Amino acid sequence: MSTSFIDYCLNHEKVINHTRQENYKKGDVIETIGTRITEIGIVDKGLLKTVNYSAEGKELNTTLFFTNSILLEYLYFNENLNYTYDLVVLRATTVTWIPAKLFKAIVFEDSLGMELYVHHLIERGLESQRIISCLNYPTIRERICYWIASKNSLEIGRSDIKPDMELPFTQEIFAKLIKVSRSSLNQELHLMEEEGFFKMTRKALTHINQEKIWDNL
Repeated sequence: MSTSFIDYCLNHEKVINHTRQENYKKGDVIETIGTRITEIGIVDKGLLKTVNYSAEGKELNTTLFFTNSILLEYLYFNENLNYTYDLVVLRATTVTWIPAKLFKAIVFEDSLGMELYVHHLIERGLESQRIISCLNYPTIRERICYWIASKNSLEIGRSDIKPDMELPFTQEIFAKLIKVSRSSLNQELHLMEEEGFFKMTRKALTHINQEKIWDNL
């Protein structure tokens, strides 16, 4: 579709004069568990995470929100009208906030809005499936190889492996995505670079060796 749900929503006549845009810095806690949900957020740029804690104070169940993520609509649509987590900023972030009732009206009372939202959910579901499929691989090396191979399609093939790929923000975030420690990921990436899988820069993998990646899947 030529128009994304995010663009349609932000420019919709019902909300265009009722949004507010806020900038947040790394470490900011936007809201905490139990806060009433009155607005739905769209991440214009940046990165956030959800935080829950065990009885011992250990951080649990982190979900990451990247650029163009939608915040809180699942909770609101399920009539859970309070935050069920702390919302924390991982890097400088800008969020556009839309009154929750207006956002809901676009999804459920506007036929094009609903169609675009369904398409948005499909894309989000595919990315979630990519993460689930990645975690089915037992080793860090295999997870890295799958992440590279599945960049453009879940139906991976040797020819789908591209020569270059941007990394998702930092190694710390990449490690969170594939559920490994940052130190283990860093060690494996450097070992793979030494073995000729790819060349590594701060933000990307380049000169990716298609055969080596494929042989580890």
